[in-house]
Amino acid sequence: MKQAFAVVAILSLFFVFGQQAAAADLGFDPQLLVGKYVGSFEIRGGGLTTTGVAYLTISGVEGDVVAFVLYFSASPRHPYFNNDIHIRGKLEGNTISSRSAAGTVSLTVLDQNNIEGEARGSFLNAFSVTRKK
Repeated sequence: MKQAFAVVAILSLFFVFGQQAAAADLGFDPQLLVGKYVGSFEIRGGGLTTTGVAYLTISGVEGDVVAFVLYFSASPRHPYFNNDIHIRGKLEGNTISSRSAAGTVSLTVLDQNNIEGEARGSFLNAFSVTRKK
């Protein structure tokens, strides 16, 4: 019983100090990132250049893990466009990053309302979004 209490206490401290460290790196509480953002993107690859509207929804921040959804609205129809892409990334400093078999996503938090990003896979996608009012 005492061991279980010690483990819970240590994990609680880790969570609290992890949140405080992330907040110190950003200059604000990471929970303030939760919300909807919209902007533009440009995708290049395979002889194709496409531009369109980028949507980013950050649904939660737990410690250094950020849950978010990317959506790139564009023509022509392509599996990479016009689909929700659900991602869990790691917050380090002002960067949120995620790696998977499909590629990498990196978000740079400029401030509480502006984020730039890059997705790399078979295409290179650069995007910039601003918090929706």
